[in-house]
Amino acid sequence: MDRIRYKMYILVIHINALYMQKTTAQIQSIDPMPSGVGRISHGSVLHHGYGSPPRTLNCYALVYLTRGQGWFQDALGNRQQVRAGQGFLLFSGVEHSYEATNTDGWDEIHLFFEGTTFDLWREAGLLDPARPFFEGSPIDQWTDAFKQIWISASNPLDQVLRLQGFLMNCGLVTSAPRPDKPEHQWLIQARQQLNETLGDPDGVARSAQSLGLSHQTFRKTFRRLQGCPPARYQALQTMTIAAHCLLNETTPIKEIADALGFYDEFHFARRFKQLIGSTPAAYRARLSPI
Repeated sequence: MDRIRYKMYILVIHINALYMQKTTAQIQSIDPMPSGVGRISHGSVLHHGYGSPPRTLNCYALVYLTRGQGWFQDALGNRQQVRAGQGFLLFSGVEHSYEATNTDGWDEIHLFFEGTTFDLWREAGLLDPARPFFEGSPIDQWTDAFKQIWISASNPLDQVLRLQGFLMNCGLVTSAPRPDKPEHQWLIQARQQLNETLGDPDGVARSAQSLGLSHQTFRKTFRRLQGCPPARYQALQTMTIAAHCLLNETTPIKEIADALGFYDEFHFARRFKQLIGSTPAAYRARLSPI
């Protein structure tokens, strides 16, 4: 158990150091089984779409326009005209809307995805909600590359790896955080406080107090900047540590649950499955190194 707590300490240090449409062509119904690190849940080609009213997703979505133009805006203040050959990334928990300005709508190709891989990239600042736009031309080649993410993939994990490469190729993954902005500095401090109180039932309240804010103000500010509530952020960080222990340790699952502050092994397994998509035992059996 002391070894697990030590690994929690090391991982916390590591984490703190990182900064109504009409579908006319269904490409593929994606395998619903998650890879353990993420999955693509849906991919489609849309003709004569008119955008989306204000909404908030509980996953990510990548949208690429192949014809037409319009506007995109979100709750973080991003607003930009978009046209064929451009696209945008929709972030989980961030309200957004977009609309075509052509009278006959626009054409797009899109996919929805989720998983801890992308959550961790976002938490580290590699995927930045303040930078949701990308460009790609010629359109035919980018459309084909977009489709190949899942059409040519041999399994869900391969799909996730191809998607990671695509996100990097279109410039959505950045290793340069935005330290010049006061809000970014505040978010770094808030993450650090939350990381240091993992496993504490009052961790969010203690983090708010340490920054001189009420619980409600802290929660609203963190959600606006991070895109998810502080409690979910802590849950994802805890599951990152759990996944690391499951993949790299032979420690019994019950001991991992105890060290991470869960009531019992069953509570841990239930929460792990909610966030990761499989039970701890299945995760360890499927992804442990040979």
